[in-house]
Amino acid sequence: MRSVARVGRDTDLTQCLHTPHRRVLPLRTGPHTLLRTGCRVAEVLHVHLAVQVREKRPSDMNPYVQYLKGAHLLKKRRPDDVRRAFEYFQEAIRLDPGFAEPYYGAAMFYNVSAAYGVLPPRSVLPHAEELLSKGLALDENSTRLYSTLGMLRVFQWRWAEAEQAYRRAISLEPTNAFPHMAYPILCSFLSRHNEAFLHAGKAVELEPLDLMTNFRLLQANYYSRRYDEAVRTGRIAIELTPDSPYTCFYLALFLAALGLKEEAWSTANKGRKLNDGLPLGEGYFGYVAGALGHTAEARSVVRELEAGAQEVTTRRCPLHRPISDWAKQLPPSNAWRQLLPNTSRSWDRRWYSPLTMRSATKQDSCG
Repeated sequence: MRSVARVGRDTDLTQCLHTPHRRVLPLRTGPHTLLRTGCRVAEVLHVHLAVQVREKRPSDMNPYVQYLKGAHLLKKRRPDDVRRAFEYFQEAIRLDPGFAEPYYGAAMFYNVSAAYGVLPPRSVLPHAEELLSKGLALDENSTRLYSTLGMLRVFQWRWAEAEQAYRRAISLEPTNAFPHMAYPILCSFLSRHNEAFLHAGKAVELEPLDLMTNFRLLQANYYSRRYDEAVRTGRIAIELTPDSPYTCFYLALFLAALGLKEEAWSTANKGRKLNDGLPLGEGYFGYVAGALGHTAEARSVVRELEAGAQEVTTRRCPLHRPISDWAKQLPPSNAWRQLLPNTSRSWDRRWYSPLTMRSATKQDSCG
C-alpha cells in the first residue's frame, strides 16, 4: 500500500493512518471514525468514491471466468498469449452471447494482430468493427468497448472518431484505468504529449501494478522524449511482466539513446526471443541493432523482412510510428541507412514514409 500511495502524490499512506483517530481504531471504533479513515485513505490514493465503476456480470460465472482469463493474457502481448486470450474470449461469447465485455477482447485480438503484423489489417479490422458493433448493441455504456473502438479508429487513421470514442469511455467511468491507458496513444500521435502523459499517469495511479498502464506511461515518455523517466518506468513494467516483448524493445530504445549500449543490446535480444518473429518486433530489433553498430544482425533482419510477405501487411498501421520517430531522434540513424545501401530505399518505403503522421492522414486507411 505504501508504494501505491506514493504513485498518486508524495504523501505516504501511513501518514493518514497515524492521525489522532488512528489511536482508537481497534475494536471499539465507531462507524464515523472508520468512514473518516476510509475517506482519508481514498483521498491519498486519488480514488473518488462518488464515482462507482460499473461491472456487469452474467448470471453464470463460467463465461465471466473465461473473460477474465482472456483479459489477463491479452495484457502480456506475447503472440501465444494473445492467441490464447482470443480463444477464451470466443468461449465466453459462445457460453453467453449476451455478455458484452468479451466482445472487446475478441476485437482487441484483431487490433493487435493487425498492428503487430500477424494478419493483414484490411482483412481483419472489419472483424473488429463487427465485434464492437455487437458488443455496443448489448451494452451502449461499456467503457472497454468504447476504448477499443477508439483504438480501432486510430488504426484506421480516423482521428476525430477515435477522440470521440475515447472521451465517451472516460466520461462513462472516470476512475476506470482502461480508457486512461488507451487514450494516450492517440494524444501522442497528434503531438499532444502533455495530455498523453497526464492520462497515462492517471492510469498508473488507478492501476499501479498493471502491465499495460505502466507500458503506456513508458510510451508517453518515449514520444515526449523523457528518456531518463522512460528508463525508470520501463524497468518497472518489465519487473511486473518480464515476458512482454514490446516493453523490452521500448526500454532498449531508451537505453540506446542514453548511451547504455550493452544493456540496450541485451534487452533488445531478450525482446526478440519473446517476440516470436512478428514483423513489428523484428523492426524494433533491427533498428536497435543498426543504431548500436551490430551490422550483421541489422542486415539479416532487413533481408528476412524483405524476403517475406508479412511486412507489407502492417505498413499502414500507425503503431509503427516509433521506428520512424526513432530515426529522427537518434544520431546513429544515418549509420543505419549506410549499413544497407542496396535496400534502404525499399526499407524506407515500407517502414518510414507511411508513418509520417502529418502526411499519413492523406493516405488510405488501413481498414
